[in-house]
Amino acid sequence: MAERYWKNINLGSNRNTRIIGCLEIIRSVAGIVLTVLAMNTPNFDAQSQGPKKSAISIVIVILWVTSFGMAIVLLRGSYNNSPGRLDAWITVTAIVSILLVIGGTLQFLYSHSGVQRDTCLLLTFLSFPITLCFMKVVNDNKKELEALIDDEEVKAESQDSKMCTRF
Repeated sequence: MAERYWKNINLGSNRNTRIIGCLEIIRSVAGIVLTVLAMNTPNFDAQSQGPKKSAISIVIVILWVTSFGMAIVLLRGSYNNSPGRLDAWITVTAIVSILLVIGGTLQFLYSHSGVQRDTCLLLTFLSFPITLCFMKVVNDNKKELEALIDDEEVKAESQDSKMCTRF
């Protein structure tokens, strides 16, 4: 009975969530690589600008690693039909996205190199609206899963009550 229930789930929304999970992994890896490359450029010069810039870059790398881990949680939640994991991804991604915008803005303000400024703009201000769209799609999928789970529980309770009245 449970197998038939899970086969009835709208596969389109699950597929979209899985695509978003894969895109989030790619975006996180790109963010880690570009931030580390920006830290290793000759123009970075952490000694002349003080420890602020290197600390901001390290925090941004940590946020990208967190985003990578949450993308894996999103994929696992999608494959296991777990609305709790999807909800955890939405919550943590919202917090990480806000912190990345703040960190990207600070890094943009402290950057003197054109390449670093362009990287900050690309990773921060273009990825934020895309992340908001991703969060909406995942939230819609989470609501569908919750509705199906609630519906299945109601059906199970009605069948239990029918069996009790027969005896």
